[in-house]
Order: sequence, then structure tokens, then C-alpha cells
Amino acid sequence: MTDRPAPRWRVLVADDEASVREFVASVLRSDGRFEIVGEAGHGRDAVRMAALGRPDVVILDLMMPVMGGLHAIPELRRACPTARILVMSAYGSEANWADAEARGADARMAKGGWGWAHELVGAVAELCIREP
Repeated sequence: MTDRPAPRWRVLVADDEASVREFVASVLRSDGRFEIVGEAGHGRDAVRMAALGRPDVVILDLMMPVMGGLHAIPELRRACPTARILVMSAYGSEANWADAEARGADARMAKGGWGWAHELVGAVAELCIREP
């Protein structure tokens, strides 16, 4: 029996806070199943990076300057239609979550709090193995 390498799912992280981007990227890299193909500080850069990097999953903050996550979702769908979009926010209201899902987000999660890094890894992995 040969050892197979673990899947390397491609992930793009978009958040206006550099510390959050770095934390999310670090947590996912340390899991071993994910490759970070880009880090964006706003939605417009996320769309550009998604078109070039072809991620399996885009982790997208809802509240960012230049182009927020809600406006970026349809653009991401056009730029990289196969990517799964996980929206996250520290301030997500039910209305924002519903709006994100109506625009094409696949999943959502609140960022911050105890244990959210573990939840993030699980949510990203679940999106990667979910049937289209």
C-alpha cells in the first residue's frame, strides 16, 4: 500500500484586516490539506485573484473597503464559477447572511470567539468535499 498525499485544496482569503488574513492562512496551512493561493484586502482584489488563482474556496469577509463581500459575491461567481464561497463576519446580521446567500454564498460563519479556527478548518474542508 502506498501513502497518498493529502488533497491540496486551493483557498483564497479576503479580509481587510491583515492580521485576520494571516491568521486564517496560517491555520489552514498548518492543517496540511490547504494551499493558500492568495490574500486580498478587499473584494475587488479578491475577484482579480480568483480569476487568476482558480481557488476551490474563497473565504470572504462581508465588510471590507473598496468592494465589500456582498458586492464581490456575484463578481466572484462570474470570475471563478466553480469556487465555493464561505462568507464570514464579526458583525453578521441575519439580513446580511440572507443577502449573502441570495447572492451566491455557499456557507457562512461568524469570525472570532473561542474555537473559531477549528470551526473554520471544518467549514472549508466540508465545502471542498461537498458535491456540486
